[in-house]
Amino acid sequence: MSIAGAIIISYMIATIIIGILTAKYMKTLADYIIAGRRLGPWLVALAFNSTALSGWLTLGVSGWAYRQGFQAAWTLWGSGCFAILASYIILGEYVRRFSKLTNSLTIPDMLEARYYDQKWHIIRWISAIIIFISTVIYMGGLEAAVAKGLNYVFGIGKVESVVLATAVVTLYTLLGGILAAAWTDVIQGALMVITSIMLFIAAFKAAGGLELFTKVDKIAAQDPKFVLTPWQSPSVIMYGISLILFASIFSYMGQPQLINKFMAARDHPTIRKASLISLITQIVLFIGVFISGLAARVVWPDKSLLPNEDTELAAPFLLENFVGPVALGIFWAGTLAAVMSTADSLMVMATSAIVNDLYYKVFNPNASQKHLVMLSRIMTVVIGVLAIIIAFQPLLLLWSIWLGWSGLAVFVTLLLPGLYWKRATREAAIAALIVSFIVGMTWFLLGLHRVLHIAMPSLLAGFATIFIVSYLTKEPPKEIMDLVEKVRKGIGE
Repeated sequence: MSIAGAIIISYMIATIIIGILTAKYMKTLADYIIAGRRLGPWLVALAFNSTALSGWLTLGVSGWAYRQGFQAAWTLWGSGCFAILASYIILGEYVRRFSKLTNSLTIPDMLEARYYDQKWHIIRWISAIIIFISTVIYMGGLEAAVAKGLNYVFGIGKVESVVLATAVVTLYTLLGGILAAAWTDVIQGALMVITSIMLFIAAFKAAGGLELFTKVDKIAAQDPKFVLTPWQSPSVIMYGISLILFASIFSYMGQPQLINKFMAARDHPTIRKASLISLITQIVLFIGVFISGLAARVVWPDKSLLPNEDTELAAPFLLENFVGPVALGIFWAGTLAAVMSTADSLMVMATSAIVNDLYYKVFNPNASQKHLVMLSRIMTVVIGVLAIIIAFQPLLLLWSIWLGWSGLAVFVTLLLPGLYWKRATREAAIAALIVSFIVGMTWFLLGLHRVLHIAMPSLLAGFATIFIVSYLTKEPPKEIMDLVEKVRKGIGE
């Protein structure tokens, strides 16, 4: 067995051991979904980062930088910096307070309480459907990333790769829930940072140091699609704005699997400390991955020189050739870590959408905690199987993941107005969820996602809908408006 293969197998075994060790703490549904609200700053920060960044970073963004140069820098600024700050500062503490005051375990719990929909559960139903569909699409892209890695290192086929990786992440998640996911995220976060630093070193070694930035000029002269500056043309700038504002800042604040980390935080100081840890580590991660894509293009200007002519394998090919097998093993372990850390949180979220948000809250409110934990584990397995099926659909890894990401982002159109604006109404929330999700999926199916990121038209439509319909419908009950005020002022916590 190669050194790279041994590192990957050791990592997978470690995650399963963590799942076994944390399983004893899974006594209630709250333990499974939000770790009993007891996560400290390091666990919150690394869980947040590892969940947000998956194969779309290490493989997708490096491949994007290889193909289109500095256009990929827009996501470096958006997801690597501004989105982190916005999520923690604008939503972090308010979400923690609101979820605690209303005893909410999930985003649908929060939305149902905020939009006074406890009688009909319409928001809960729509939310659960959106979460389930988006999660399966998202995880399909993640498993495709895993398949690339295992095929590269072990030479095994896509079927075996996807099944193996899904089995591992399903096993430790169904055993330990969000607590297992959080602790594995510590390992995953560390591996991702090490991977990014190694990519940075490999890039400068391969391209001759700072000469990298002069050598890319030759690439642009040969390939008009290769962008030398993030503001090269109006179309590049417009696409960049759609990435920073909508695919990054607003989309981060809508992701239930990320917002869930704020709900699991121990207290307010935890949120504050975690924000700084998240920001620093995320910047490091993005810079290394971005630079490696540029360097790979300089070294191998034609994609026919890459393994399988796959631009999303540019970064590991760079490491293998300029650093060595140990670095390659750490890279693929880090990539698997990134994928699995997102997948485990998605599994917990989708499971909670079915078990907590529908089965428990709507159909069987008298179910025992033991029964709910058992059902959660069954649903985790079902979601894993569906993700395997989606992974074999022909779609570029980056866009498969972004399609699922954009589907989940629609919740920001309810969260931001709901926590900051007392006038937002139940009818408007229902309309915004439906309109935002349909617009996003239609935009993708029409092939317009290459002109503007899916999230931009989707979220603009959702925000417009919730504000217009709120003004056209009766204002919320006084107790709801008072609740929003209490959360903003930190009263009664």
